[in-house]
Amino acid sequence: FVQLPDHLRFGDLLVVNDTRVFPARLLGHRVPSGGAVECLLLRRFADLPNPESRIPNPEVWEALMHPGQKLKPGAHVQFERDDVHIQGEVLARHFQGRRTIRLWTESGMPLADAIERIGHIPLPPYISRPDEAADRERYQTV
Repeated sequence: FVQLPDHLRFGDLLVVNDTRVFPARLLGHRVPSGGAVECLLLRRFADLPNPESRIPNPEVWEALMHPGQKLKPGAHVQFERDDVHIQGEVLARHFQGRRTIRLWTESGMPLADAIERIGHIPLPPYISRPDEAADRERYQTV
């Protein structure tokens, strides 16, 4: 990195990616059994308006979920930390642990804010420890 200026010429364009790591790993439990659930959010689908829905501002996501065999369409899950709660319903089951899941908050808090508050930083497998608060700043890409 120190030698980068040696490789640049007049007129070159240097683009810096300052994207933040998204706390996309949600830890929670199945409702009503209480069994542990892990959900890694992969991508958000476009909002699908449903005027008959009683769910306020739901979002639909593609996610990797564990335990995969037990999370069939219609399964309900809850993710929580402190006073923040995210509800979820599995909509579809795909291969290799992928699921389509609808997520929402009942408190009126925007879902993005709730995910930011309770989500965990998805650390790579070679880091064999739980994420820490400092990882939100330290584990970033430039």
